[in-house]
Amino acid sequence: MDDAYNKYARDDDEDLPEWFLEDERKFMRPPPVYDEKDLAEANERLAAVDTRSIKKVAEAKFRKKKRAEAKMSQARKRASTIMEQDDVPDVSKVREIEKIYAKAKSAARGKRREIKHVVARKFHKGNAGGPSVDKRMLSDARGQKRAALKAKGGVRKGGRGGRGGRGGRGGGNKGGGGGRGRKGF
Repeated sequence: MDDAYNKYARDDDEDLPEWFLEDERKFMRPPPVYDEKDLAEANERLAAVDTRSIKKVAEAKFRKKKRAEAKMSQARKRASTIMEQDDVPDVSKVREIEKIYAKAKSAARGKRREIKHVVARKFHKGNAGGPSVDKRMLSDARGQKRAALKAKGGVRKGGRGGRGGRGGRGGGNKGGGGGRGRKGF
């Protein structure tokens, strides 16, 4: 009996505009009730869609793999030319070939050099040795570096950052510290 009385049960549809009635028919419905079996089936379908690789990602991976293969084939060619040299001792050849392959592998991996960021302030005109960033970006970078150190176990609590002296607020003759100094300043 109580289930029959709800916000969807009403009988006052006359004298209402047609657009309103159409909207009501579309949206004023009780939510559908699903059992756990239906939900599990829907989740499985979603998981199947999610596991498929995206076309753009697959293309990018293929390009990366192709570039790596090209670098390695170049390295092989250079290594074969080095091996054909008769006037160079074998130890030097081996060292040179190892160097070539290491360079090709690092190029294939796509290792990038670290970029130095410059904090954007009034006195930094243009690009002063790296891309200009704001304080927020610098703080985020600092936090990431600290998190990486913490993961390794290399962060120790700092204290006053290397500055000596007593604690407290204020400094010098401005009257900010504790004690019975001059009044006013």
